[in-house]
Amino acid sequence: MNITYNNLTQPSNFVTFTEIPNILSVKEDIRGTKAVINFVFQGDLRSTVSADSQYYITVLGETITNVMNPQKANNKTFYISGDEESTAMQVGRAFRRCGSITADFIVIVDGNEVNLIAKTIGQKGIASPTSILRNIPQANLTVNVADGNAYSILFNSKISVDVYEGNYTDNNTYRLTLEKNWYGDECAFDMSPVLATISEFGVTKPYVFGLNAIREDGEFQVLGYISGNTTFGYHCNQSDVYKFASGAQFLLNKRRGENNVMTLYTYDANIPFSVLCGRDTASFNITYSVKDSAYNELYTTTITKQRPSGDNLLLDTSITVPQTAFTNAYYVVITIGGDTTRFDVIKPLKATEYYQRVFWRNEYGGISFFDFTGARSESDNVDIETYEKNIFDYHIAVEEYEQFERKKIYKNDYKKSVSLTSHLMNEDGKWIFNSLMMSKKVWTIVNGKVYYIIPKSIEVAEDQTYNGIFTAKLSYEYSDI
Repeated sequence: MNITYNNLTQPSNFVTFTEIPNILSVKEDIRGTKAVINFVFQGDLRSTVSADSQYYITVLGETITNVMNPQKANNKTFYISGDEESTAMQVGRAFRRCGSITADFIVIVDGNEVNLIAKTIGQKGIASPTSILRNIPQANLTVNVADGNAYSILFNSKISVDVYEGNYTDNNTYRLTLEKNWYGDECAFDMSPVLATISEFGVTKPYVFGLNAIREDGEFQVLGYISGNTTFGYHCNQSDVYKFASGAQFLLNKRRGENNVMTLYTYDANIPFSVLCGRDTASFNITYSVKDSAYNELYTTTITKQRPSGDNLLLDTSITVPQTAFTNAYYVVITIGGDTTRFDVIKPLKATEYYQRVFWRNEYGGISFFDFTGARSESDNVDIETYEKNIFDYHIAVEEYEQFERKKIYKNDYKKSVSLTSHLMNEDGKWIFNSLMMSKKVWTIVNGKVYYIIPKSIEVAEDQTYNGIFTAKLSYEYSDI
């Protein structure tokens, strides 16, 4: 037996993402024997036949009977011939017309023998004295039975997965149980829908899967345990389908495949990001260096961060470049251990009076952002439903010098749509918008207040004048005004 999770055996320090299939599988190459029922016809049986349905053969509840006229040998009937080989062929044809028999057996006629051979290994219940009944004399029909067998406790078993939210398996952490019938050589579960119910944005949560088997004989058996950590995430830009929480590393997809390094931008001196901290790391250093267009270092420093307390392995943090260095900065390099990320500074810094930063939870559950420094436009859409009140207070309103109001607003559905345009960027800067549009957690900050937004469209177009230069236009609505 082999238990795998995402095709890995007993992974440790494992981080999985809710919108990527997380496959828990139990596999075993199950071997065994197939059940065989052998009917051997001998002698002249036709001389004993005097009526239709005189003789019958019953196999696992399916019954075939004889007819005296060969033209009537249809459905579950057979003609008895004076020739034993012809009788065997007629019986074989009748068995092939029995749905429950052909579902589990293949029917082979070989001379005067009819063989029912099971399609799969394992017991079929044919060893029971009542499983095969017939009233044909033994001198004319011999029946040999060999039931099948399977050399595995998992064959015909039920596999269950107990899901625990936490690092331990007890009554307080138990959430639910999944169950499937074993089929073939494998039983597999997609655990992502279950993990989505216990996951949260911005944190990782531990879980344990307990695998059990209820065997064919009714006995219970523990198969093993798999543990991991879950957070909301998805597959985008050829990102990793899972992570290992070892040391400290950026929760940011910086490459699209092996050859394309994404270009990341910032217009502000503050750069937020997320770090995945393994339980083997109590603290880690963040070094960031600021360089100008001639690659001269303008500023560098190192800060120390502590791993989050408790079970959470995800830390949201940021660095802020001093304004004196940021004014002449061309790019900023942030290093955590051996993991390095570069942010190009959008120039010129004073080219726009206004910019808007859009944040989202990316494919790894960390923070990503993009600074839109181009044009910004807003449009308001109002869908109003009205009703008409009665007119009985018309004269009262006139006498009291009030304006009579007949049509009144019943419902006012107000939506504000915003469009943001980026600066001119190179081709490797456009891939990040794939991540933005797939995220389920997107927000922006307006006048110091956080607003969650719903992206409606993103348009990335190549500049009409210069090849390889692109602009992006994001349209969104506010989740709540």
